[in-house]
Amino acid sequence: AFDIGVAAESREGQAAGRVAFADGVQRIELDRLALTANGLTWVLAPDSAPRITIAGDSLELRDVRLANGDQRVEASGTLATGPEGRSGLDISIRGFPLDQVERLLGRPGPPLRGSLNAFARVSGSLAQPEVVGSFAVEKGAFRELTYERIAGALHYNANRVGVDVAVEQQPGAVLSVNGSVPWTLFSAAAQTEGGGEPIDLWVQSSTIGLAVVTGLTAAVTEVEGTARIDLHVTG
Repeated sequence: AFDIGVAAESREGQAAGRVAFADGVQRIELDRLALTANGLTWVLAPDSAPRITIAGDSLELRDVRLANGDQRVEASGTLATGPEGRSGLDISIRGFPLDQVERLLGRPGPPLRGSLNAFARVSGSLAQPEVVGSFAVEKGAFRELTYERIAGALHYNANRVGVDVAVEQQPGAVLSVNGSVPWTLFSAAAQTEGGGEPIDLWVQSSTIGLAVVTGLTAAVTEVEGTARIDLHVTG
């Protein structure tokens, strides 16, 4: 049995349970788990009985469910940790308030508001992972932009990110983004060096308020007016 606690600056964790070793396999059963970051604490959900198995090039999670009030984070499946491992891991988030992101990260960021529900499945090998996910944010805000709902799907595979996202600014006013971009687009080093992977994105909308621009950059504020967008980004 074990009962341990760790702390660093504004973060701490406590865990208790049992661990067993047999034939090169490590099995962990958790009776208690609490993770705290900047005053926000996540604990095992009352109906959760987590089991963790470490064997060879894989890490298996079963029935891992964390709760903070009505918020839930759940994980179940296998994650590749070495060249011979294969992933099949499901992760879900329910009811997470985005205004807590700054507290979790411990540093200021753009103002966020809304309730996030999300799901992701990780598959493939460590060298060639694939991630498929979906998400929705209700009654949200980012910087000065407020919106009824953002929802969509994301797909990572072969160093490309596919997106299919719709922003409902208000009923009947929708901005959609569909297509794919290379993962290197998010790497500062790759942007400096340049790359040959193509960008292929469609950005289209009904008549929307130009306040949507304030969600893209802090350099622009208090924008008024409306527009319709039909843009194909390539390169």
